[in-house]
Amino acid sequence: MSINQKELAKYKSLNKYARNNSVVIFGSTFASEMPIGELKQGFGIISEIYNRSLSGLSVFEACEVASEIVYDLFPKKLVIQLGEVDLENNASTEDVIKEIGTLIKGARKNNKSTKIVLVSLNNLTDKLVEKSFNQQLETLASELKCEYADITSASEDDISRVNTFRLLKYHMDDYLFCQIM
Repeated sequence: MSINQKELAKYKSLNKYARNNSVVIFGSTFASEMPIGELKQGFGIISEIYNRSLSGLSVFEACEVASEIVYDLFPKKLVIQLGEVDLENNASTEDVIKEIGTLIKGARKNNKSTKIVLVSLNNLTDKLVEKSFNQQLETLASELKCEYADITSASEDDISRVNTFRLLKYHMDDYLFCQIM
């Protein structure tokens, strides 16, 4: 994929008005289609959440894109869901995981205090590849001291983004997290 320059310019412009130290979702097609504003309001989440996901984003382009539209937000929490495009296009699971590791290291170099959440995939055609990827992603999360969010139980129909958000909400709202504890 060629990075959509118009979409990048839109996010760069919006970043001028965004608050630092917020939650940033960074992913590809599935994450880009989440109606964050409505779901945030519907679930009563207080934290500021910005979706900087791009439809069709390859993990192999993600480091470059993150440096343009994510890092300048200095997120307190970075929620990452990448790999769907690459795995559907037959990239190796190992290469995708390695590139996600590189992205995490870049995010930490930019802001050491950023908490990172790695989100499983739940929408691949090949469920064996998906399962293998998610296992390796969970291992990577453990190795790099990230949180891991398993959304594999979210359905694959139109309501899947709502179910996904419900599963992720505890990773996105510090106030909710404090109430649960």
